[in-house]
Amino acid sequence: EKGEIRRHPRASMGVARNLGKTELVQELIISHHEPGYPRARTREQAHSFELARLLRLADKVDALKSKRSYKPGFSDSVCKQLLLEEGFKGELIDLFLLLYSKGSNY
Repeated sequence: EKGEIRRHPRASMGVARNLGKTELVQELIISHHEPGYPRARTREQAHSFELARLLRLADKVDALKSKRSYKPGFSDSVCKQLLLEEGFKGELIDLFLLLYSKGSNY
């Protein structure tokens, strides 16, 4: 499952391209796990793109809250602590956790 997780930004960008989505949307999709993968950008390069960072936060909240084959779903307090350690702002974390709890599609 971890391999699939690492491949999904490129695969999702391909889907967006095939659907005729703009280059901005494609860039947001492929950049939402940076720094790290798939392009190994530095934190400064990746976090200068704030929209991708918001998408990354939404994706992280979903990943942390969801039960996976290799981990349980985490509580809001555990999620918040992990996200704060990654440098996300508390107010944004609280908002995304609230949206998640309400079943919002962000």
